[in-house]
Amino acid sequence: MVKIFNHFYIGLTHVAVEKLTISSGTVGCVALGALLGYAIGNFAIVSGLGSVLDSKGTVVFIVVCVLVGAIAIFFVEKYVIVFGTSLTGAFAFIIGLDMFVTTGFNQLIRLALNAQTPDIRQIPGKIWGMAIGVMFLTVIGVIVQLKPPGSLRVSCCESRLSIRPKKPQGQFRDKPGGSDTTLV
Repeated sequence: MVKIFNHFYIGLTHVAVEKLTISSGTVGCVALGALLGYAIGNFAIVSGLGSVLDSKGTVVFIVVCVLVGAIAIFFVEKYVIVFGTSLTGAFAFIIGLDMFVTTGFNQLIRLALNAQTPDIRQIPGKIWGMAIGVMFLTVIGVIVQLKPPGSLRVSCCESRLSIRPKKPQGQFRDKPGGSDTTLV
């Protein structure tokens, strides 16, 4: 029951940061940068760095990642926002998916934050699959957000179901003042 509340708070924090970003630009962007740093720190600890660090080292590493993310927003705002929303969204989706699939990804995150990460070789393949899913969804999110406006097709049948009338080609019309016809 406690882990459900912990993940609820993570999801609630994600929603609150998105609302702050929309309503108060600077505060929201700094919070998004900090959340990006937190997500990167978590991902690095889960990927094996947690087995090297002790509990104080884990906390220091997470705090440094949060501060770097919060400061980075002032230098590369667009990319921090794009990568931050993509990574935190992918992370939240995979955490939610793991609540139903129960691969152990959520437990590994909890163990990593408590500096009890097992050796990399002891982590099951399905947890690595969830980690790859986070990376894959993040890449998809970044690609979609960095596409130029109008370059994404709305429908696969867009070219066949066009509502706009086609321009007439090769039709004749009368010349003004005469009866001769010209090709347009």
